[in-house]
Amino acid sequence: MTTGKGGRRIEGGGKTNFVNLSSSNKKADLLPDNVTSVIIAVLVLLIFALGTLTACNRLTKTDEEKENAKTLITNIETKINSLNAGESNTFNFQDFKGTWYLAAWGKENPNRPNKCFQSGCICISPLPTSESCQENGIKRDIEAKEITTTYYYLLSTFTEGGDIESIKDSTPQLQIPQKFFQLEIIKETDSIKINLYSNDYNDE
Repeated sequence: MTTGKGGRRIEGGGKTNFVNLSSSNKKADLLPDNVTSVIIAVLVLLIFALGTLTACNRLTKTDEEKENAKTLITNIETKINSLNAGESNTFNFQDFKGTWYLAAWGKENPNRPNKCFQSGCICISPLPTSESCQENGIKRDIEAKEITTTYYYLLSTFTEGGDIESIKDSTPQLQIPQKFFQLEIIKETDSIKINLYSNDYNDE
């Protein structure tokens, strides 16, 4: 009995069938590589889709969040207007939903959003930037040459001896807490300061 190169002859029932084992083996060898490539491609697409969806969710706000932001910005405006020049007070707020920032620009700030061109303003927006306020923010006009927002917090650092110590620090990026929080508002003749303190800031 003879066989061709890479094949096997099978006799039975009066017929001779020739099976090309070489071709079958090649297909079997290629299958794992093809499957691996497909799995990798699918995983890459899933990771990309998940990343895109996460980014969109961070910047796309629900109607409930927007209404919540409108209520809060109106309440802050009311608290500011209740103060006379030279007065300050700490006001309580609670039950805020979503990831938003409180930002502010005085009417002499050249970087203020176009929607705040005629006066200063306070604004709640997805990001603490002029562009975010302009495109997706909810603002209220406030007459003041200078308006600032500041978040005060404790920053943990290492000393030269390797110990951990907490130092007081601050940033103008004021992210609005989602539970109970307090805003300190200081009103002067030409300026307004809106301050938020971390829970442990005054303990030091």
